[in-house]
Amino acid sequence: MSNVERFVEMMSPDSNGVSRIVTSDEFNQHGFVFGNGGGLIRDDGPIGSKYIVHKTYGPRNMISSVQFLGFRTDRFAHSIPQSIRDTFKTSRCAVLDIGGNYDKEIDHKVGYKEWYEMDKDVTPNDFQPLCSAVNVAKRTHCNNCKTTGVRYDARRLGFTMSQTCNPTMDNPCVGCYWYDPRAFNHDSSLGTELKDGRTYIFKRGRLQPTEIEL
Repeated sequence: MSNVERFVEMMSPDSNGVSRIVTSDEFNQHGFVFGNGGGLIRDDGPIGSKYIVHKTYGPRNMISSVQFLGFRTDRFAHSIPQSIRDTFKTSRCAVLDIGGNYDKEIDHKVGYKEWYEMDKDVTPNDFQPLCSAVNVAKRTHCNNCKTTGVRYDARRLGFTMSQTCNPTMDNPCVGCYWYDPRAFNHDSSLGTELKDGRTYIFKRGRLQPTEIEL
């Protein structure tokens, strides 16, 4: 029995996908330990893509209880088809190059959920394999970008440029390190730099890029 099957069995959802409330003490006893990222029960994870997962948090922002509130029906919940998951089954983490048996997650490259809710078909190029720790870091920086409107500056990681290209209306995250670390490493090694030497932000709630001086 897989970890997903074991967790769902522990939650015991009814025919409507609603479960009892399970505290961290109980799921820890079953061998499940979640940080603030959620792992299996992330919204786009194997359980979160099927069930509406309600989580409460305790000290250090650690998950303290979990309850299923029903089945998910939104487009984003099913935006990682099994065929795409299978594509990355043997892939290595795009950042740490860890292969084999590690805690791998299939990451949406674009950090805006709304982008995946548009009327478009997704392909393997819209995703990337990341180990859970890297995915938590990426999610943190994506959330900061969405909150502040300021893109991540890759010079903080030692690169000579903050981004490799400007965002577009079709893709608000292209050119950011976290959007595609492998492509960023490749493009930055070519020495391609933005002509105006500036970074870009997003007006909150819109994809329209706005130039600001560094």
